Amino acid sequence: SFLFFLPWEGYTLVGTTDVKTQPDLHHEVPEDEIQYIINECEKYLSPSLQVRRRDVMSAWYGIRPLAVDPNAKDQSSVSR
Repeated sequence: SFLFFLPWEGYTLVGTTDVKTQPDLHHEVPEDEIQYIINECEKYLSPSLQVRRRDVMSAWYGIRPLAVDPNAKDQSSVSR
């Protein structure tokens, strides 16, 4: 996994996830995605720091299109 921790206005922004999805007008971050990031924080932070669900003040997501070569044998080379 890969996470970033960015200080912002006295808080910390943490992200990101990268899951395959279909574009839609759904504008809520699924709870399992929020919990995934909370759980991943434990791998990177001191054991004395515990991130809890109530520490999450907001969550958002965006969809990033990937350029796919329709002739490629596998999609591991997709540009990110």
